[in-house]
Amino acid sequence: MALRVPADPRLRSLLERLDRPLYSTSVNRSGQPALWRVADILGEFEAAVDLVVDAGDLPGRLPSTIVDVSRRPFRILRQGALSIPPEALA
Repeated sequence: MALRVPADPRLRSLLERLDRPLYSTSVNRSGQPALWRVADILGEFEAAVDLVVDAGDLPGRLPSTIVDVSRRPFRILRQGALSIPPEALA
């Protein structure tokens, strides 16, 4: 399980209004490359999720950075858009 803080202002607004966590999947299956075409995302996940936010095709976007914070030192599981300095993982 991970915590995601989206950059998209519409999603952040939705989360503030819900005033509770929102469960979400990444737009890839574990171990598979991130999907960036809306048609591919819908083809893979539409039947399994309640909502897909269509921000258009997003080629060239880096995936989320995933950090295991369950123990110290923290460990980067996937390097993505957010760069975390090594000293922050200690």
